[in-house]
Amino acid sequence: MKTNSKLLIAFALLSFSLACNKSKTSTNSCAQTACTMEFRMIQVQVEDALGNAVVLDSLRVLDPSNKVLHVQTSYQIPHEKSYTLIDDTHFSKIEKFKNTIITAQFFKGASILKEQKYTVSADCCHIQLVDGPSKVILP
Repeated sequence: MKTNSKLLIAFALLSFSLACNKSKTSTNSCAQTACTMEFRMIQVQVEDALGNAVVLDSLRVLDPSNKVLHVQTSYQIPHEKSYTLIDDTHFSKIEKFKNTIITAQFFKGASILKEQKYTVSADCCHIQLVDGPSKVILP
């Protein structure tokens, strides 16, 4: 009987020990994550109602508190005729594992042609698009 009691106590201690270790290592912990050298960008194409690419004077992207994340005045990737909403250089400004709403403002001159909300997030290594169109149609 004593060996069964000792075995039961040892098993209980081992179980509690493992349970404590699991609570310390959250799924949101990035301490042991190996990130790739990949550089991610969330791109948007801007078109008119006929499907023609629209060249903006600028694209301004705001964080949730309406602070400017960045301003872009030309295509990031000319042959794709797309603008960058956000990329991994803004990684530190996006809270990990939580959705963040950013606002894209599409400008011609000093006029905002359109504002579009996007939901983005970040994992341990990169930003990612959660919600929002990859193509914006301007009036």
